[in-house]
Amino acid sequence: MGVFGLEDPNGSDEHLERKILDPERLSRVESIFGNLSETIKIYGPWSSAWVGEAGGAYNSGGNHVSNRFLNSFWYLDQLGIASCYNTKVYCRQTLIGGNYGLLNATTFAPNPDYYSAVLWHRLMGKKVLAISSDVHIKDFYLQLENQV
Repeated sequence: MGVFGLEDPNGSDEHLERKILDPERLSRVESIFGNLSETIKIYGPWSSAWVGEAGGAYNSGGNHVSNRFLNSFWYLDQLGIASCYNTKVYCRQTLIGGNYGLLNATTFAPNPDYYSAVLWHRLMGKKVLAISSDVHIKDFYLQLENQV
């Protein structure tokens, strides 16, 4: 499955920053994970979902957005949603290249999403717990911590 839920086909969406912080827009991808999860339960219960390509916005992402801290809101939200639906593998579009690479294409210095991935890997466990709240905010994700 590929995930580019911020829908920037030209790579120059002037509203991309607002979309990354919009809970409704971020939640749209949850239906994709839910539908895929149901399909797997029915037709392939021996298999698991993989995200094989994700970068937020199409066409190399948005410069000064996809390669900045702001994009980590999208990325960490995607990792949380993917975990809730038992996704086994989550691959970014690219390690190096475009604006959504985990490393800067010129300097090879880590972009902020690289650090988000490291933080996720070190802090989050494999078991996702269902939680709910009456507070109107985006999403909560609670996972049993990794043993450090």
